[in-house]
Amino acid sequence: NIGPEVDLTAPGVGILSTVLGGYAPMDGTSMACPAATGAAARLLGSQAQQAILAMSRDSARSDAMAQVVLVAAAALGFGPTYEGHGVIP
Repeated sequence: NIGPEVDLTAPGVGILSTVLGGYAPMDGTSMACPAATGAAARLLGSQAQQAILAMSRDSARSDAMAQVVLVAAAALGFGPTYEGHGVIP
C-alpha cells in the first residue's frame, strides 16, 4: 500500500506464521500487520515506557503509545508516501 494513509512499514515477505500442523512462511499485508504490532508491543513493553502502560485506558494513552512508536520508527529512504514514518526497530 502507498499513500498518505501509510503510518509505518513492516516486513511482509517470509514471515513465519502458524498453520495447521506447524509453521510456514507467509507473505502480504496480513503478515506485515502482526509483524508491526509485535515490534510495537516489544517497544512499548520496555522499562522506559512503563508510565504510558500505567495510564488509564483512554484516547490519551492510545495517542501516547502511537507517538512512541512513530517517533521510534526509522526511515528507510523511500519517503512518507511509501513508508510513512518508517520501520519499527
